[in-house]
This record gives sequence, structure tokens and C-alpha cells, in this order.
Amino acid sequence: MKFSRIKPFFYHTMQTKTNLPTIKLPNGEQYAYREAGNISSPQTLVLIHGAMFSSSVFTPLFPKFADTFRIIAPDLRGHGQSTHNTPAKGHDDHAEDLKFLFDALGLKKFNLLGWSMGGAVSMKFTANYPEYVERLILTNSMGVEGLAFTKIDAEGKPTIERITTEEEFLKLPNSKFLANLIATQNREQAKMLLGKRMFSGKKQPSAEQIEIAVDDLLGCKCAYRLGYLSNMYNITDKDNLASKGTNQISKIKCPVLLLHGEKDLMVPVKEAERTKGLLGENAELKTFDEGGHVLFEDYPDEFVEIVKRFCEKKSA
Repeated sequence: MKFSRIKPFFYHTMQTKTNLPTIKLPNGEQYAYREAGNISSPQTLVLIHGAMFSSSVFTPLFPKFADTFRIIAPDLRGHGQSTHNTPAKGHDDHAEDLKFLFDALGLKKFNLLGWSMGGAVSMKFTANYPEYVERLILTNSMGVEGLAFTKIDAEGKPTIERITTEEEFLKLPNSKFLANLIATQNREQAKMLLGKRMFSGKKQPSAEQIEIAVDDLLGCKCAYRLGYLSNMYNITDKDNLASKGTNQISKIKCPVLLLHGEKDLMVPVKEAERTKGLLGENAELKTFDEGGHVLFEDYPDEFVEIVKRFCEKKSA
């Protein structure tokens, strides 16, 4: 299988607005990624961002990880500088995109870290392609049954019934708000949305990082359906009415570290507790009292040290 890398191979550090190298995947998507850190390190750390963000969210961590890891941070399909030629049918498609990228880069065994929706994608990837993943780190990850969205009634009021179709999702007030936000490119509303929901911990990101996050949100090519895909996500062995469980959770056998903020307003800490319970003794969970959804902004140094120690552990 041939891959086409259309931009020069080089290493990115903190430059977030430069054109990234891209690889043309077999499915026709152009996949952008950042590479940083110690290029001769025997350990690679792959960082997977969340919904409506991009690899740029991790750039403040690059210098902190640089002495230990070779770092790869891709832009998922429809995010950042990656294309969105074909809408993903689910997070298995994102996992396949990642496999194409890793094969093109010659990555065979690495540590995989997924944040928020990136955690859901990382669990899918680890279940589908277990031979690639040495250790899995899930930070403020979406839960094993995704994010539940409920239907609205004829008067526009929320019900307790979970949506089952994309049409139902697009009728939700939050879906319409997001669509209008992107259509109007309203930066102030975007900042308010991020501040209220994402940055709920003890520390706010820099003004520069907030502007970059706004760029990512307003430039996301697939924002209109990410909530629907998250609603349909289900890797348990149960049918949750929105979707039948795939039981892919049972295929994750590598050591797993879950890191979660107690003040996360996007994904409650109980989701991490449930994921750990289903993963069993292979998983460990550490929570942070003052941590919000972007945990690595709230506890950057401690976050990095915990990840390093976890990746240095010898497998039993």
C-alpha cells in the first residue's frame, strides 16, 4: 500500500499556525500531523486531541515531553489541517485513519494518549489494532457509552429518551447554536463557550492558546455531527437503545492509565470510574480535585511526570 507525503518531513515545536506536513491516506484524506521531541528516543508518544480541537492543543506539552519521547500529534479527520472529504461513519473510521498514518510513518509500537473524544478514538484504535499500543493513557476521556443526547418534544423541551438518528440530533437547540456559531464565525461567543464548558479547572490557558482553540472550533469541518457520533458510541456489551454495544472494551489488554479532573463539566469523573471498572486490573485511575476538562492545563508538570512514570513501567 502506497502513501503520499506531500509536504517536507520536519519537526514542529511550538509553531501552531504554520502549514503542517500531511500524508495522503489510501481513503483519499489528507492527514496533517505534528512531530516533536527526541527523534532518536526508543519511546514514541502519540497524542490524540478532542472534538473541535486539533493537535495544537498539545503544543505547550511538547517541551515538557521532549527529553523522553518522540512525539506524534495528528489532526483527526475534519479537524485542524486534515481534510474531511468523506464524513466518518463512526470513531472506527478515525481509528483506521490513524492506522494508515502510523503505517506511513513506520510506527509499530508506541504509547497512546487520548484526550476527551480523542480518548474514545484511542480506545477504538487499541481494541482494533492492539499490536500497535504499548500503553494507553486516557485523560478526561469520553466514557464507554459516549455522550448521551436526549430528544426534544413537540414544544422543544428535553425528554429522557436518547436520540437515535442524526436528524434528531440536528434539531437540538445546542446543535443549532453550534451551527450558527460556526456559520457566523462569532469569536466572542466561541470564547464564552470554551470558557464555560472546557476550561473549568483551576487554571486558564494563555490568551494565545485560547485564540488557537477558537480557531480550531470555528474551523472544524465536521462539528455538525460530532455530537451524534459521540451519542452512538458504545463499546460495552450492552444495548443502550441508541446503539448496540460492540464489546470492544474487552479487547483492550494493555496497561491503561486514566487521568480525570473532579471539576470536569464535559465528562463527569464517574465515566472514568466506570471505564476503569470495565477494564479491570489492567487499569489505574488518578483524579485531581481542582482539575477541569483540560487537565493538562490545570496540572501541566504533574500531568507530564505521571505520564512519564507510567510509560517507564516494565510490563509484567
